[in-house]
Amino acid sequence: NLSRKQKALRSPIPEYQTWRRNDQLVLSWVMATISEDALLQIIGAKIAKKAWEDLRRAYRFHSPMRIMLLKKELYLIKKESRDMVTYLDRIMFLANALAAAECHVADEELIQITLNGLPSGYENLIKSVSTSSSNTISRFPELYMLLWDQEKVVEAMQPKTTSTDNNSQVKLFVDHGRGRDRSFYHGGRDRDYGRSNQNGTDSEANNNNNINTTVARNRKSPIV
Repeated sequence: NLSRKQKALRSPIPEYQTWRRNDQLVLSWVMATISEDALLQIIGAKIAKKAWEDLRRAYRFHSPMRIMLLKKELYLIKKESRDMVTYLDRIMFLANALAAAECHVADEELIQITLNGLPSGYENLIKSVSTSSSNTISRFPELYMLLWDQEKVVEAMQPKTTSTDNNSQVKLFVDHGRGRDRSFYHGGRDRDYGRSNQNGTDSEANNNNNINTTVARNRKSPIV
């Protein structure tokens, strides 16, 4: 049996429990507010202090090569198959990483970079933002919300096949397949093919008999 002192040492201290609960809460906040790329830097952190130190260490040093790669990705970025939120979050991450390296990107330039990476489906919006004299979008967060709303409009304009149509198409395909199999395997073509072969065999036998009869007659006929 454990002594009272040993039990006290093994039982969690209330102050420690409170600290642990608060620390895990802070750690969850940190993980919820950083990008996926930054999250990889703190994946093994068990406490908030360790996560914060790992982040500071990862983004404190920026070599000229890293800065060049960040700029290259930012200026050449394209939305392509990514959803809008992922695309915009990546741009924000690159801009923040460059800002941490004392290479700030102005909002006007960031807006132009973002518009340049959009596909043709956003052509009207791009023209509106780029050429409108009354355009009030001057900050990246404003463009963020505008593009997020526009993506919903683009998605709504895309044709969608209902589940009823899908079921009808599947049923039609299955019925067609069954009919074809029934014709092919259960007598449709096989029966015709069998009758054709049988008729062909009978015709061939009749032809052979006719030939033999003709030859026999010729043998009996006198040669002129």
